[in-house]
Amino acid sequence: MHRSSACKTISDLARRLTAAVATLVGLPAAAEINDRVAFDVPGLVIVWSADEEGDVPIAVDFVVDTGAGANDTDFIPQDAFTVVTGTLVPASQGSGRPFEIIDAPGGDFRVDSNNNGVTDAADAFSAFTMNEDTDVGIAAADTRTSFYVASNVPFNIDAEATQAGGAVAALLLDRVSIDMSVTQSGNDGLAFGSQARLPHSGGPDSGMVFVSTLYDIRNRQTVFRGNQATASGRGSIADQSVRFDIDYNLGGWGEFFFRPVDLSDGTFAIEAQVVYTVWVP
Repeated sequence: MHRSSACKTISDLARRLTAAVATLVGLPAAAEINDRVAFDVPGLVIVWSADEEGDVPIAVDFVVDTGAGANDTDFIPQDAFTVVTGTLVPASQGSGRPFEIIDAPGGDFRVDSNNNGVTDAADAFSAFTMNEDTDVGIAAADTRTSFYVASNVPFNIDAEATQAGGAVAALLLDRVSIDMSVTQSGNDGLAFGSQARLPHSGGPDSGMVFVSTLYDIRNRQTVFRGNQATASGRGSIADQSVRFDIDYNLGGWGEFFFRPVDLSDGTFAIEAQVVYTVWVP
């Protein structure tokens, strides 16, 4: 039977359409689903010590690395206050020092007969013999305070001392020497450091920037540069903490070093507020 060309054309077209549809059915869908998973654990430094009300131990600085340099974010607006080294007793806001009799024939002794830490009207002591070397002064006037730091990142510490209480010339800050050190572990009423390492790989004295007296930090400057986190293993905040210890000595590294304050120095009062700022470099 003879088929018309029109019918043949329609038949061929139908076959081509069927093949095209079959080809399209075999192609993958053009739409895509994107899923990106990301975790960001920032640098974190926790400082704990006492607060202004004397509560201790308490974490009052929670510093997260959110900016370049010292421009980090502290989630807790309160400030920390130091404790007396080796204890969890908040450091006093200031204290006087008792006079001492030095190089008397009968030996050195303190004028503080009632042992309240100062020379006052309540003291009384016996007459003492003297010779050409006998002197009166204030010697060995040390104050040791501390605070604790835990971190997952290296950190730096800045310090700034400002005159406080009375019209005292800033130059008097030069009479107070300052020395900072790190204790890796211990128990001050709360055990610390069992899962901590020193914040500098060079050892307990490494990373310290030499500062001789409070006068040297009358403008803020860095006093410690760390190169590793304190946390060395899983544990609590205290487990992963080290203790920073500061020794203040009335004497200084210059004219008054290893010399007691003498009567020729007259009367004066030295009181300063030292602010330590912990930050992630």
